[in-house]
Amino acid sequence: MRKLSWIISSLTLLSLAMPTIANAEDQYRFPSGQTVTGSVDTDFASGWRKIGIYEYSRATASTSGIWALRQVGNQLNWQLCETHNTGFCAEGSGYLTTGASILPPCQTETQTNCIESVSVGTKEQMFATTLNRQIPGFTFAGDPAKGVPQGSTVSIWKSSEFPHSGGDEYSVFSSLDWSSLNGKSQINDFHLNIAATVERSNPMVGTSIPMANGAERGANGGSAECFYTSDQTCAYHQVFSPNTRIRASIRLTNELSGWLYGRLKDPVVSVSKFNSDSDLVVIEAEPVSVPKLQTTWNQKEIPGLVDPNWHGNFGGGSYMTLANTRDAFRFISSLRAVARDTASGQRQYWGIQSSKWASQAGQRCFSNNQGLVGLVTTNSMAYQGGVPTFRNGFLNYEVAGMHYLPDGQKALGTYDLTMRSDVARCIYGFSRAPISATVTVTGSGDSSVATTIVGERNGWLKLAAYGFTFSQKNIQVRLTQPRRTTINCVSTTTPTRTTKVSGVNPKCPTGFKKR
Repeated sequence: MRKLSWIISSLTLLSLAMPTIANAEDQYRFPSGQTVTGSVDTDFASGWRKIGIYEYSRATASTSGIWALRQVGNQLNWQLCETHNTGFCAEGSGYLTTGASILPPCQTETQTNCIESVSVGTKEQMFATTLNRQIPGFTFAGDPAKGVPQGSTVSIWKSSEFPHSGGDEYSVFSSLDWSSLNGKSQINDFHLNIAATVERSNPMVGTSIPMANGAERGANGGSAECFYTSDQTCAYHQVFSPNTRIRASIRLTNELSGWLYGRLKDPVVSVSKFNSDSDLVVIEAEPVSVPKLQTTWNQKEIPGLVDPNWHGNFGGGSYMTLANTRDAFRFISSLRAVARDTASGQRQYWGIQSSKWASQAGQRCFSNNQGLVGLVTTNSMAYQGGVPTFRNGFLNYEVAGMHYLPDGQKALGTYDLTMRSDVARCIYGFSRAPISATVTVTGSGDSSVATTIVGERNGWLKLAAYGFTFSQKNIQVRLTQPRRTTINCVSTTTPTRTTKVSGVNPKCPTGFKKR
């Protein structure tokens, strides 16, 4: 049997980094019986297909998992392992091992890679939640000496003081994705998703899959409305209360570095040292409502729009692409007329993810810093994801979407960029003196003016743009720092004296005037 060599480039590893534990969240719920010609068979033969943009969420994986990547002939196959050091995942096997460790709630004062606390509320008042339970499923012990985080399951937290539309339970999915070969492990990605949920029976959800060690793998199946699934049970998404803010405190390995990106509004971030190996990362923000796209299009009229090898065919000729890909921009542009420039619906999200791979693709100020560099979030239907692009003196970020919501109102965009002040200064070669910034939104669509916010606090620079409209927009951030100058001053009394004054806006002292 041929073993996989460790000579795998970062880009290749990224494309292979993780198998799917459960179905990716499919937001595109086409009405049953919807047809163009009146007949499904005639529709298909005539070239009509369903198409959409979906939001990938690792939260669709209810439990943790470990896999070995085996190459058999010309095929790469994932082999499920019960621990990180058994079977094909065993040290010395020569196979690449990947894992998804869902983080548990912290049980001790010194435990790391765990959820310390979750609070919900508004800007005026936050309420601490209490841990209610964890869903059943496959778990595994961590191995700190080898850099393997403990694998747990989704946790459920309650707040009777701040309920949502369907009850008082909030489901929390936080995970670290990692890879290992011959005992050498590294952290690749971090995910955090929190949703207002209510559990109900759903016969479409399968039952747990038993493993040899007596544990269970958890249940797959269900619908797009499920934040997680358990045995014939679905945690249905609910609507957050108005003005909801959520604060999550996570103890994380300081091996995690780079950018966070995803779906939040008005985030506040703090990172402090927890111990020599870990940080306490606190993120507080509002959820966002993301306009969604689902429509039908005729592939004979718009040929070449999809590639069946890349845009997963979800049966019956339904094609989808991720929101944070260039193809999402292309779908929106090509389908704008077909969709009448109108989103098909909206969904609330509170979630982020990191990507070490994205940060490594950035320039030196993004990639050579230890720890978290920044956070970029938006509610746009399509967004570039990852790191803003530094070009021509601007930090650029592209977003796109349909112009209208289903009710006919304009879709209004949100964009938040929070980054470490030292990184911002590195990009522009600035000193430690105060800096200022401007945020502009340019591109196609109407000329509605966005509200922009700029501020610096506790070592973090915060920039935001709210209320812009679509079609396709480029959000530009430019930082400036006033230059220090020196002036010569001469006294107004005798004997005459001279002095030099330096500063951003230097002024002569009392009794002196500028020469």
